[in-house]
Amino acid sequence: MLQNLLAERVSIRDMRTIIETLAEHAPTQSDPFELTSVVRVALGRAITQQWFPGNGEIQVIGLDTPLERLLLQALQGGGGLEPGLADRLLDQAKQALQRQEMLSAPPVLLVNHALRALLARFLRRTLPQLVVLSNLEINDERQIRMTSTIGAA
Repeated sequence: MLQNLLAERVSIRDMRTIIETLAEHAPTQSDPFELTSVVRVALGRAITQQWFPGNGEIQVIGLDTPLERLLLQALQGGGGLEPGLADRLLDQAKQALQRQEMLSAPPVLLVNHALRALLARFLRRTLPQLVVLSNLEINDERQIRMTSTIGAA
């Protein structure tokens, strides 16, 4: 589980939170990826500060609503992405990443919590510099601005 966090560039300095979260959820959840997800939410404040220091506006890449729905349906149905959609998703993610770089904004894609692990694994192969965060990992007190949107079209 710690290796999963490190592979996703999440600091493991707050071992107290990690251990407390694992102690609470491990009795009912044995999947290491699910446990990683729960720990990431518990570390949300630290993750927010890691990628967006200070208290200013958070500039992220987002998914448009139709694409998000399509991905959630594919996830719930257990099916994969059709190859054409996967290619478009990658192309648009590359373009959005370039826009983030031009804005000097962190390379962060903010997605629905249910999609985070799937998209992180999918995008990591081609775009290892792109960080995929869940909406539940972002500090509620911070203003979020979508600088780019990845869409299904």
